[in-house]
Amino acid sequence: MDRDSSTMSAREAAEALGAARTTLRRSRRAAATTLMRASLVFWGTAWMIGYVTLQALPLWCNYVVWGLIYLCYFGLFRWHSNELVAREVVTGWEDQFHRSWWALVAGSVALGVIVAPVPLYVVALLTGALWGVAFVLFGLIAGDRPVAILGSAIVLIAITLRIIVPGVAIAAFGLISGGLMVALGLVRVRRGQ
Repeated sequence: MDRDSSTMSAREAAEALGAARTTLRRSRRAAATTLMRASLVFWGTAWMIGYVTLQALPLWCNYVVWGLIYLCYFGLFRWHSNELVAREVVTGWEDQFHRSWWALVAGSVALGVIVAPVPLYVVALLTGALWGVAFVLFGLIAGDRPVAILGSAIVLIAITLRIIVPGVAIAAFGLISGGLMVALGLVRVRRGQ
C-alpha cells in the first residue's frame, strides 16, 4: 500500500517537532537576551546609585530615588518594547518576561516587610540576593549561562559582604553587583547579543 505523500512518518514528525522546539527555544533566548542587554545596563546603574544612596541618605530620600528609578525603568521598557516591535524582534515572550520581573519587584518589597525588623543592610542584601537567584533561574531557563553566573556572583557577594563588612555592605553591594551587571550589559550591547 502506497503512503499518501502528504502524511509524515513517525520519525519525520518527531524530527519536525524537535526542529520546532529548537527554533522556539532559540527565538525565546534571542528575545530574552535582547531585552536583558538594556535591562542589565539600566539595573546595574540603578543598583550602583540606589544602594549607595540607601547607605548614605535618610530613608525618606530613598523613596524618591527608587521611585524615580522605577519610573525611568517603565519609560525604558516602553521605549525598548517599541524599538523591538519596529525591528520585528518580538516573539510574544516579552510580556511574560516583563511581568515576571515586576512580580520579582513586588516579591522583593514583600520580603523586606516579612523579615522586618532587621537592620536595613540585611534587608538590602537579602533583596539583592533574591534578584541574584532570579538571574540564576532566568539564565538556566533561557539557556543564558553568563546571566546565571552573574546571578550566582550576586548571591555570593551579598553573603560575603554581610559577613565581612556589614557597616558598608549596602553601598559595596550596589557598586560591585551593579558594576558587574553594567559590564555584562555593555559587553552584550557591544557584541550585539
